[in-house]
Amino acid sequence: GSVSELLKVSQEAEMVMPCIDFAHIHARTGGAYNSYEEFKEILSGVEKYLGREGLNSMHIHMAGINYTEKGERNHLNLKDSDLRYEELIRAWHEYKIRGVVISESPNIEKDALLLQKEYESQKKMFEEYGQDLPEYRKIQKEKGRYAPYRTGGKFRTKR
Repeated sequence: GSVSELLKVSQEAEMVMPCIDFAHIHARTGGAYNSYEEFKEILSGVEKYLGREGLNSMHIHMAGINYTEKGERNHLNLKDSDLRYEELIRAWHEYKIRGVVISESPNIEKDALLLQKEYESQKKMFEEYGQDLPEYRKIQKEKGRYAPYRTGGKFRTKR
């Protein structure tokens, strides 16, 4: 079913919380639900149907995904997919979610560490500067701590 159908079932059934699989949602919608605003829409739905408890008890499956017009074909490593996991993690921070994230990537450990590193990096940014990534980078550059370099098509911050 759709995300809203899943959330309705969770709302109606006592002691049932959903498993949100962002890659499957992305694949089922033909490539939609892959932006910061769309990720926020999903988390807003969790909050609407299940309240703060839903956001505090998240169970998430993560992987890159290969899909066709019919949906999922197979899981991919995050860096080999088009899933914008950095934007997703940004939405997690904005909604202050808590819970469990399970990697379902072909290389489980590598993607779990990638997600953890990205989460911790963004956590520091949110704690120090709120949500403004360009402002964060500007301040870090002024402090001599920001030196962008390319890794897998993504910008990273050197320490």
